[in-house]
Amino acid sequence: DTACVVTGAIESWPARGRWHDLRYFRDNFGHRTVPLELGRLENGRKKAGWREEATLLRDLIEQHLVPSNAKCRGRAEEANASASASSASAEAAAEAAAAAAVSDPDHEVAYLAQHGLFEQVPRLANDIAVPEYCACGDFAGANAWFGTAGTVTPLHHDSQDNLLAQVVGYKYIRLYDHLQTRFLYVSKGGRGEGISAQGNISPVNCEAPDHHAHPLLREAKYKEVLLGPGDMLFIPARHWHYVRSLSPSFSVNFWF
Repeated sequence: DTACVVTGAIESWPARGRWHDLRYFRDNFGHRTVPLELGRLENGRKKAGWREEATLLRDLIEQHLVPSNAKCRGRAEEANASASASSASAEAAAEAAAAAAVSDPDHEVAYLAQHGLFEQVPRLANDIAVPEYCACGDFAGANAWFGTAGTVTPLHHDSQDNLLAQVVGYKYIRLYDHLQTRFLYVSKGGRGEGISAQGNISPVNCEAPDHHAHPLLREAKYKEVLLGPGDMLFIPARHWHYVRSLSPSFSVNFWF
């Protein structure tokens, strides 16, 4: 029941050589319609105007991912120049650039989130492989997570074990084991409505905590992960996790 990062497990995937080039998706699958979450976030929370809409994959790429790539690349170059001048490590510079890339409060994010893209477009399924670890349980399918820098998945847990494979880009992940639940102000269902009534969503804001509203959060112990290209994170069932994209990113998760 311990979260861990597995390295090298997806290096044989054709996706590792293909998906970093957005033209691959635009030219081969740009005509496909996909669900998209769009809007601005403030401290990880959705602002007014947040919306969901169906769009062409081509439009996600040209209108959102290409500009997000350009912004991140420019800030990374600035950070690398600064690192060279100060003898800082390249890895530290990259992390600083990634954090800066999402600091703009007017930055609009776009996210194809938790979508069965590989069932919709079977040809893309040939670019990945179900990890052998999924044989330890009952495989429940794969989902695509494709979006700009700055996308956020609020703190929650899943009822099944999960493998999150990072194919392109970087994500910051904060993990709380199930013993920390008492500090996370989780609603236990009852008569509530919506996803919060399921009891697997926490209202706390991990990166901008309100300790007046949630004083017990100070007691919660957590781990942090910087998930990069080629990494795969094992997240046990009932293990709380919060995810933020530090750059344009494509991840695949497998529940089992």
